[in-house]
Amino acid sequence: YYGVRGGHGHFDQLNIELFAHGQKLLPDLGYPDFMNAFVPGIFTWSKNTISHCTVVVDATRQLNNNGGHVEHFDTGAGVHHVDIVAHKPYPQTSLYRRSLVLVEVDDDTAYIVDIFRVRGGKQHDYSLHGPPGKFTMHGAKLTPPQTKGTLAGENVPLGYIYDDPILGAPNYKGGYSGYKGSGFQHLFNVQRVLRGDAWVAEWRHANDEDVGVRIRILPQPNQEIILADARISPIKQPTLLKYLIARRHSNGELQSTFVSVIEPFKDAPFIDAVEQLKVDPDDDAVAVQVKRGEFTDIVLQATRDGTMHHLPNGIATDGHLAVVTFDANGKITHAIFAGGSILRIGRWKLKQKPKVHGRIVAVDPPKCRITVDLERKLSQGEVQSLIGRTAFIRNEWHSCCYTIASIDGDGKRITVTLSGADMRTGLVKVTSINEAERTVHIPNTLVAHAIYRGMRLMTEDYRGGWMVDSISGGVIHLRTISGIKRLLKDANADGVTEAWLVDMGIGDEFIVEPMQSSSL
Repeated sequence: YYGVRGGHGHFDQLNIELFAHGQKLLPDLGYPDFMNAFVPGIFTWSKNTISHCTVVVDATRQLNNNGGHVEHFDTGAGVHHVDIVAHKPYPQTSLYRRSLVLVEVDDDTAYIVDIFRVRGGKQHDYSLHGPPGKFTMHGAKLTPPQTKGTLAGENVPLGYIYDDPILGAPNYKGGYSGYKGSGFQHLFNVQRVLRGDAWVAEWRHANDEDVGVRIRILPQPNQEIILADARISPIKQPTLLKYLIARRHSNGELQSTFVSVIEPFKDAPFIDAVEQLKVDPDDDAVAVQVKRGEFTDIVLQATRDGTMHHLPNGIATDGHLAVVTFDANGKITHAIFAGGSILRIGRWKLKQKPKVHGRIVAVDPPKCRITVDLERKLSQGEVQSLIGRTAFIRNEWHSCCYTIASIDGDGKRITVTLSGADMRTGLVKVTSINEAERTVHIPNTLVAHAIYRGMRLMTEDYRGGWMVDSISGGVIHLRTISGIKRLLKDANADGVTEAWLVDMGIGDEFIVEPMQSSSL
């Protein structure tokens, strides 16, 4: 989500890691073999997209990693949801979006529904891997392990650069940082699932065999399931990891929705069966049924509010998230939904008021405080109910989330104190400005410059608020220039003219999504 950070960044946008029961269960591979441009495995494997838990498009690594956009972030009553859109990690993709729903079973047990939507390109590889240790594939008939070559092909040896004729040439002496290929040449002992839709992949951790993770990737048309081994790193870390890859391809533009249920466990697994349910209308919403002992959970996730989605078991909601738990007798024990106005289960209903929406009219960065004009007036009860909730603040180019620490106001104009992070994201020295080019010049280069697009530049005494369009080298490009000369004022008279980069500004949207739950 946050994008690449300097020379140690990887091409791993929307990658996830999983930690549970004291172990890393979907682990990052850690530090590469070396850190110089002349060791190919750093770029063909360790920094490459395929080695991470994300999606590879058209057998190439991601071409940028500029950070993502938060679409939803919901937490409460044992359910936690994040929905992130990436900004074109591949130029041929018009959608690259991951949604995660974590459902708590008890204080120490939970599972994740992972939904990865991709549109564009002709081949998608959804790559997951567990920890080192014992691996078992339950309920599937597999091909024998491929004895020749790698996932790149039977004629492609381990580690050989097959998809870049210059870097792969026998006498090549240069660096490898420009490699943009698949990295498939690092995956070997390749097997494919021949039969079995209800299979379960299980890893037991080498450090503690009582701790493990199970993954079920749910079927979709023309989906191929692949297993393969890979070293943690090509030279220094020979320990093998088992990779689980779901592959789809087409002759034209491909659209995929990969859905998996990830189950970390201690001692014994707790999920008995998983099934994807039909959703009406058949748009991009996903519904999964998870059976665990005497309880059954229904998890529904959509990309937006406002459309009433219906499930075969009588559940319907216009929210973007719903989780409903039934006992063995079919009685509702717990229900929660976010966004929208209603969750209906047969004759039973759970309602909530619309989302809180407004625009920022003032910012106070030192106090992490904003003033917001709301679209509708809230009662004092509604105002106070927002404390502790997540506030989304966003514009066309940038989004961020903060926890609401306190609120004052009459319900139409409110002053909100935010917590969880500092609104001030950077401090720069100003050497000059160019009004004609709408630029501010600074004496240094900002690392991870792409994340600042859509943030605001303010004077050192927190006046103004010019939206950042881009940053290149030591030049900040602004979208507006009115009053820009104020940036040259040394407000505190210390001999240095500085300016603040701030996470939000006047005119940005302020949103608090509704979330309602009931335990019966």
